Amino acid sequence: MNHPDLAEAVAAIRALAAVISNLEPSVAENCLFVDAGCFAGGTTGWGLVCLDGSAAVRASACLFDNIEVEPLVAEALGVRWCLQFAINHNMKRISLASDAVVVVNSLNIKCCIAAIDSIILDCKMLMKQFEFVSVYYVRRSSNVIAHKLVGLSRSIGSKTWMGSLPHQLQADPLPVPLFAAF
Repeated sequence: MNHPDLAEAVAAIRALAAVISNLEPSVAENCLFVDAGCFAGGTTGWGLVCLDGSAAVRASACLFDNIEVEPLVAEALGVRWCLQFAINHNMKRISLASDAVVVVNSLNIKCCIAAIDSIILDCKMLMKQFEFVSVYYVRRSSNVIAHKLVGLSRSIGSKTWMGSLPHQLQADPLPVPLFAAF
């Protein structure tokens, strides 16, 4: 069965990987995928998965909070949480992937969205703490694990797994890190 969206996503990831690999070998040592979700009843959840340079799971986490925010704000807060997570785990060289194109563009391009501007400024300050950081947009189909961790946050709350995914997700295929060699 032919899936044009999947083929297009793989081609885009390969193109990004080729560009990154031409910049400098192993520019990023960790690739973090992050997602957010707003739930009924005024709650919000986030998920992230961190892969190392060999595409092994370094960490995965979900975060849950009793706050009601707009989806765009939730996505921006998720990127900020992901950056803080990387700093707290002594990561120095990272690629961050999100399926929130407006947030990614706000971080990479000098555009201003009033609803998230203060969060974006926080993110840019956090980004200065890394030796290398890049932020990429990925399709949701490339961000499935982080998305499933968002859903998991509803039932288990906030939790971190070092070196693995939660057992509920261990059968799922891992995303392709943005710096993987093809």
